[in-house]
Amino acid sequence: LTPLHVLIDDSQSMQGENGGGSGSPLATAESIAKELDEECARYGCIPKFTRLSEQDDDVKAGFTPLAGLAG
Repeated sequence: LTPLHVLIDDSQSMQGENGGGSGSPLATAESIAKELDEECARYGCIPKFTRLSEQDDDVKAGFTPLAGLAG
Protein backbone atom coordinates (compact mmCIF):
# COMPACT_ATOMS: atom_id res chain seq x y z
CA LEU A 1 0.00 0.00 0.00
CA THR A 2 1.16 3.52 -0.83
CA PRO A 3 1.82 5.81 2.15
CA LEU A 4 0.14 9.21 2.20
CA HIS A 5 2.23 11.54 4.38
CA VAL A 6 0.33 14.26 6.23
CA LEU A 7 1.85 16.89 8.54
CA ILE A 8 -0.60 18.23 11.11
CA ASP A 9 0.27 21.63 12.55
CA ASP A 10 -0.72 21.26 16.20
CA SER A 11 1.02 24.44 17.31
CA GLN A 12 -0.65 26.77 19.77
CA SER A 13 -1.83 29.09 17.00
CA MET A 14 -3.80 26.23 15.42
CA GLN A 15 -5.62 25.39 18.65
CA GLY A 16 -7.72 28.53 18.44
CA GLU A 17 -9.30 30.41 21.30
CA ASN A 18 -10.91 27.35 22.86
CA GLY A 19 -7.74 25.28 23.18
CA GLY A 20 -8.23 22.96 20.22
CA GLY A 21 -11.90 22.25 20.80
CA SER A 22 -14.68 22.08 18.24
CA GLY A 23 -14.36 24.65 15.46
CA SER A 24 -10.63 25.26 15.91
CA PRO A 25 -8.24 24.81 12.98
CA LEU A 26 -6.69 21.84 14.81
CA ALA A 27 -10.10 20.18 15.27
CA THR A 28 -10.74 20.69 11.55
CA ALA A 29 -7.39 19.07 10.71
CA GLU A 30 -8.21 16.09 12.94
CA SER A 31 -11.60 15.73 11.26
CA ILE A 32 -9.94 15.74 7.84
CA ALA A 33 -7.44 13.15 9.11
CA LYS A 34 -10.33 10.87 10.05
CA GLU A 35 -11.80 11.29 6.56
CA LEU A 36 -8.40 10.48 5.04
CA ASP A 37 -8.33 7.25 7.05
CA GLU A 38 -11.66 6.27 5.50
CA GLU A 39 -10.68 7.29 1.98
CA CYS A 40 -7.36 5.48 2.17
CA ALA A 41 -9.21 2.32 3.16
CA ARG A 42 -11.22 2.68 -0.06
CA TYR A 43 -8.28 3.52 -2.34
CA GLY A 44 -5.57 1.31 -0.88
CA CYS A 45 -3.23 3.80 0.72
CA ILE A 46 -1.93 4.17 4.26
CA PRO A 47 -2.13 7.60 5.90
CA LYS A 48 1.01 8.47 7.88
CA PHE A 49 0.20 11.35 10.22
CA THR A 50 2.96 13.37 11.82
CA ARG A 51 2.31 16.18 14.25
CA LEU A 52 4.50 19.25 14.01
CA SER A 53 5.13 19.04 17.76
CA GLU A 54 6.76 15.63 17.21
CA GLN A 55 9.27 17.19 14.81
CA ASP A 56 10.38 20.30 16.69
CA ASP A 57 10.33 21.13 20.40
CA ASP A 58 9.87 24.84 19.62
CA VAL A 59 6.22 24.09 18.80
CA LYS A 60 5.58 23.50 22.51
CA ALA A 61 6.84 27.04 23.12
CA GLY A 62 4.29 28.45 20.65
CA PHE A 63 6.46 28.68 17.54
CA THR A 64 5.68 27.15 14.13
CA PRO A 65 9.08 26.46 12.52
CA LEU A 66 7.84 25.01 9.23
CA ALA A 67 10.69 26.50 7.20
CA GLY A 68 13.24 24.37 9.03
CA LEU A 69 11.28 21.17 8.41
CA ALA A 70 10.82 21.62 4.67
CA GLY A 71 14.43 20.87 3.82
